[in-house]
Amino acid sequence: MRRTAILVPVVLMAVAGCSGGNDDGAARRSPAPLTSSPASPAPSGTPFPSAADGTDLAKCHKGECEVLVAPGDTIRPPRSVRIDKLTVKSITSDGVAVVGTSPGTMLSLSGQRAGFTSRLNTLSITTVAFTKGKAVLRLVPKS
Repeated sequence: MRRTAILVPVVLMAVAGCSGGNDDGAARRSPAPLTSSPASPAPSGTPFPSAADGTDLAKCHKGECEVLVAPGDTIRPPRSVRIDKLTVKSITSDGVAVVGTSPGTMLSLSGQRAGFTSRLNTLSITTVAFTKGKAVLRLVPKS
C-alpha cells in the first residue's frame, strides 16, 4: 500500500510533464527548477538607477521629486494634490503598491511596473525602476 501511494504522485508527475506523443525520455527527467525573473527587466550588468533626490522624501513636499523608496516609507506630497500622505505598501516582482490617504479618502495603486505612470488625484506617480524591496519613484503634481 505504501509503495502505491508513492508511485501515484510519481506517475502523475510524469504524465503532467509529457508535452505530446514524442517519447524522447523527457517524461522521466525532473523538471527544471522554477526561477524568478528580475522585477524590472534590465540589460545584464545595468546598475540600479539612482534617484535624483536620493532618499530625501521631504523633497516631495515642495513639489516634483524623484526618490528611492522601500516598503513602509511615507511621502508627504504638496497640499495642492489633496493627498496628505503616500505610503509605500509593497515592492515585489509584481510591481509597486502605494496608498494615498487624506481625511475620509484612501486611494491606491498596485502592480505598477517600471515605466508606468499612475495618477492619484492630481499627483502623477511614475515608477522609474524597481527591484524586490526598493523602487525609484518620480512624483509630479499636476494642476
